[in-house]
Amino acid sequence: MLQQILKDMFIDPELLEELSEEQKQILFMKMREEQVRRYDVWVDEALTPPKPASNKPKRNVDFLMDSRNEPWTWVLGDGNDDLPYDDMVRKAMEAEEDEQKRKDKEDVCKAQELAKKQAEEQADVARKEREARRLRLLTEEEEKMKRDHDAFEAELRRREAEMIYGTAKEARLAATRAEEEKARKKQEQEEILKQRTKEQEEQDRREEQLEQERLKQEANTREQELYVNIRSLRIQKEKSELEAVENEWRKQEEKAKAYEQERRMSLIRAKEVGGSSGSGMLERMRELSRTSITTEVQGPGQGQGSPKPRGPHTPPPSRPAKPMGKTGTLPAVPSASRPPMNSTASLPRQSKRAARPATKTDVIQWFKDVEWPRRIVCDKAGQVCPWFHGILSRAHAEQLLEGKPAGTFLIRVSERIWGYTVSVSSAHRCKHFLVDAAIVGKYQFFGDNQKVHDDLHNLIEFHQKYPISVAGQELLLMPQTQIGRVPDYQELVS
Repeated sequence: MLQQILKDMFIDPELLEELSEEQKQILFMKMREEQVRRYDVWVDEALTPPKPASNKPKRNVDFLMDSRNEPWTWVLGDGNDDLPYDDMVRKAMEAEEDEQKRKDKEDVCKAQELAKKQAEEQADVARKEREARRLRLLTEEEEKMKRDHDAFEAELRRREAEMIYGTAKEARLAATRAEEEKARKKQEQEEILKQRTKEQEEQDRREEQLEQERLKQEANTREQELYVNIRSLRIQKEKSELEAVENEWRKQEEKAKAYEQERRMSLIRAKEVGGSSGSGMLERMRELSRTSITTEVQGPGQGQGSPKPRGPHTPPPSRPAKPMGKTGTLPAVPSASRPPMNSTASLPRQSKRAARPATKTDVIQWFKDVEWPRRIVCDKAGQVCPWFHGILSRAHAEQLLEGKPAGTFLIRVSERIWGYTVSVSSAHRCKHFLVDAAIVGKYQFFGDNQKVHDDLHNLIEFHQKYPISVAGQELLLMPQTQIGRVPDYQELVS
């Protein structure tokens, strides 16, 4: 809304009546600064050749402003709820020590986990090697026993062949001895196999114990090494991040200083121009807007072409004068080719809508099409919040808040803009603040460099802690609920 007013250099008198005195003063200063800025841009473009367009995006810094339109500052220790400086320093140091201990503990845990994982992997490899060696020895032993058995069978066959030529008695005795020899041989082989298996298991057990002790020592050593490496990497990363933050802060500080210097120079120029006023200067400005821009910027017979530079001996026109009053229509000046300084002017507004509603029907249709489908005035359970009211007049809102404690508030739909009006009771009177909602999903109080909120709930929560204006100290503490059976927002949600 502010950008639209600065673009048109006009504000509707009815909308002007909705603003508080502080907002009127801010609006007047912004319109005056915009007027001077357009004049300076016009002079610069008329005296210098056009520069090639740059596609590099611009980065702007927006500051939270106080009641004097200065960057909002907070001095530690001066607030009512602030601790003494020594206590804050001690608390910050304790928090830093706790954070350092937590990070060291995390590093130790990471080192222990890595060391344990590596130790398990090495133990698994050693176990597989022992099993493979044991299987190889058992296979060799079985092959040897098989060879001995085959040799013994061959010897028995040889003896049986010899016994064919002997007597039957000798043959029986030889067969008996052969069977006994065979059984004894088999038993000896089994005992030997058991003994070797037992010895191998004992040897594997001793090797496993030695391997576990070795792996434990290696894990402790590796844990210390990993802890040192992880801690050094974390310190290096924090140092690089801190340097990056400091560099970014230094750049932002330089930009803020440049912005402050530019703002001071614009105020000085505005004061210099404000010394000369009157109808003569207004007529001169109107004459400039009708003739000078056409002849100097566009050139005779040109459309929207590039500006024509001045001649070397052509003096620049005088600055525009300060308007006579604080309200009403300001004299038109040529608009500059570049957009206003505030970056929010480039954000897309609601498509196919006028700058402000023309009738109450337009407001109702806007609320039904844009706000109500998003349930912006409902709580998590889907119920309409108690602070929401319909399209109420200023007098009706003041009547509802009459006699209520300071901080009692309601939010009503405005008929002047695409947005809302926050009416809040103070110690002496009721105050009204416009909330611009022309950009879908963005809600902010009318004015420049105001905090942007995603919805009305965030706006209310923020201003439950922080006042709307420094001078008035208005806080949104208690909602004003509906009075009567039929709510005053029935026509908006039906």
